[in-house]
Amino acid sequence: MALADLNDDGDFKLVTADFRSKRLKVFMGTNVLHTTTLASTPTAVTVFYSASSKPMIPIIAVAVEHPVYYFKEY
Repeated sequence: MALADLNDDGDFKLVTADFRSKRLKVFMGTNVLHTTTLASTPTAVTVFYSASSKPMIPIIAVAVEHPVYYFKEY
């Protein structure tokens, strides 16, 4: 799990990699905002920034067995 300001608006969302359903989920409060199906069982999730310029949009990295998948909102 990780917290991330996905839109650079000061509103942080909870990002989870669901082990059972093999999905990446983004929550705001108790509501699911976005769901993405993953290829296999996720083992880790993290959020990082690749640039320091505005808008600061994070990249979500999800380890799924051997590969690492990156997700970024444009």
